[in-house]
Amino acid sequence: MQASDAKLIDARVSAYYYGEQESFGRAGHIAGAESLPFNSLVDDRGRFDEEQLTEAFEHAGIERGDSLIVYCHVGMRATQVLFAARLLGFDARLYDGSFQDWVSNDRGEVE
Repeated sequence: MQASDAKLIDARVSAYYYGEQESFGRAGHIAGAESLPFNSLVDDRGRFDEEQLTEAFEHAGIERGDSLIVYCHVGMRATQVLFAARLLGFDARLYDGSFQDWVSNDRGEVE
């Protein structure tokens, strides 16, 4: 998978994605990223439900065959989305360092 071919997925809660709260001194998300909050993927018992996962991924604009790069604040919460993606058969990778790396090293735009 080439990074340029992958969809970038923000696993943080929506308040960070939409810039309502800051993370590492910046508000918003990495330019071009789609939102798929880690806490939206489990049922009321804290478990994955394949139908619910499929709907959540579709709602985020993720289609079968897409390759994904998942990030959060530092990489911890994104692992839940990464695991769910792999359960559904997606080629998914973790952006280790995530938003902290992006803003600390001025890697690109935040929108």
